Amino acid sequence: MNGLRVRKDMSLLGGADYYDGEDLSIIDIQKKYKNLGDVAPIIKKSVFAKYPFPDIPGERYCPESVQMLNIAKAGYKYKWCRKPLMVSDYLEDGYTRNAYESTRNNLRYMALYYNAYVDVGLMDEKNRVSFVRLYYEQGKSREFSDVEILGMLGAHEKIYFDIAKDYYEKILLQIKKYIVSNNVRDCAIYGAGFNGHRIYYLMRKVGVEVRYFIDKGKTKDIIKTLQPSDNLPSVDLLFISLVNGAENVRLKLESKDFFKKIMMSCDIDNFIL
Repeated sequence: MNGLRVRKDMSLLGGADYYDGEDLSIIDIQKKYKNLGDVAPIIKKSVFAKYPFPDIPGERYCPESVQMLNIAKAGYKYKWCRKPLMVSDYLEDGYTRNAYESTRNNLRYMALYYNAYVDVGLMDEKNRVSFVRLYYEQGKSREFSDVEILGMLGAHEKIYFDIAKDYYEKILLQIKKYIVSNNVRDCAIYGAGFNGHRIYYLMRKVGVEVRYFIDKGKTKDIIKTLQPSDNLPSVDLLFISLVNGAENVRLKLESKDFFKKIMMSCDIDNFIL
């Protein structure tokens, strides 16, 4: 059985009510309805035990989709219902809040995840390009060679690998030109979410010291994280990493004197995946 996942106040966290009563596998429902959100599967222990998570030494996070797709490929289906089956919420230091680091630190598992979706036809051309772009970027941030990155993805992904490599080199070149022309030595990043972590590793790659994140919803991260209301140390560059609302943040901060230059993701051509 599979159904709705809700918060304590009964607001919907995942699932939807338009597939009530249907017998569908995870593959069926994603092909039919595209987006599930977080749902509440109930699986027999005997079935679960047949399809264990793969064990990759040195890695700690495997997306549950890898296991769920294996179960679906074996022919198992869920009875879907519109009733709440799970009450839960996100943790401040959980996977969703730290998704970039969770994927970056477990690239072999992420390759399994990617290929599992490709194998069952749930990864279209656009998503394959986007995924491999990010995968290559994360691999380079961990100093993996091109041979190692392609080896994890699989030789069959060479065309997407080449697109990703070209994209990454162009992004780095744009950032380097800006850094050199504006004499940037250090920076702060507004927004410690997924995009903020991308910027962090790209800045390190071009030799810029990232001194701290600014994030009103987070108190700890891979580097010092400050609140917007704190007394913020001076830096050469403030990078606003937000995808939505970046212009509003810029307008609020442009009168501040703790930075010399300000930059946003939209200043880098085709940066948003």
